[in-house]
Formats: sequence, structure tokens, C-alpha cells
Amino acid sequence: MAAVGESLMEVIAGNQEHKLLKDWAPINDPAEIVTDLLNAYDELASELGTALRAARQFIRNGVEFGYISMPDPETPDSAHDTLPMIEAALSLVKP
Repeated sequence: MAAVGESLMEVIAGNQEHKLLKDWAPINDPAEIVTDLLNAYDELASELGTALRAARQFIRNGVEFGYISMPDPETPDSAHDTLPMIEAALSLVKP
């Protein structure tokens, strides 16, 4: 079991430049990183969700008020995929 802790600490040390690990250091137990990373993930997901909801509303308003012209439905254009992609991404984050 000690090897697991050592291995975990080696991986952490080798990835210290990653945004989620940059300022992380264990106090007593390397397993603390699980909770710390979950908390960091939740915070990041919340920020992404806020940005995605704002982008979705911006696009909807732009289309509704005529500032954004959508291509015809039969025209192959990535614009048709944008809102569904935002909706799919939002389904992965908490409201």
C-alpha cells in the first residue's frame, strides 16, 4: 500500500505545472488530492457552465433580434451545430 502512496506522489510531482495541481501540496495524506481535485473540477465546471449559458443566451438573442442570421436549414453549415453543442456541454455540468 505504501507503494501506491509513493506512486501517487511521483505522478503529482511530475504534473505540478498542470493548472489543477500547480499550488497543491498534501498536508498529511496524499489521498487528500481526490477531494481537492473534485472541488477544483466542480469550480471549473461551474465557471464553464456560466460561460456556456451566457453564450447560449447571446446566440438565441442574436437570432431572435436579427443580429445573427442563421443559414437555411438545408445548407450544410456548422452554425446549425453550435447551439446543440452548447446544450450537450451544459448537460454535463450542474445547473
